[in-house]
Amino acid sequence: KLSEQLKRAAKESGKPVPLSSIKRQPQGPRKQHLVRTRGNKPQIVEPIPYQFVA
Repeated sequence: KLSEQLKRAAKESGKPVPLSSIKRQPQGPRKQHLVRTRGNKPQIVEPIPYQFVA
């Protein structure tokens, strides 16, 4: 793995490895896009009432 190679190289050179190069980075936000509602009407979402059946 790349992180193991970086650790080995840093150990041989005697310099510390920056944590940003070892740890996983978050994926980040998605790219923007436009949602059209023509022919695709918005739907109202509501919870279904609970009914106790004995």
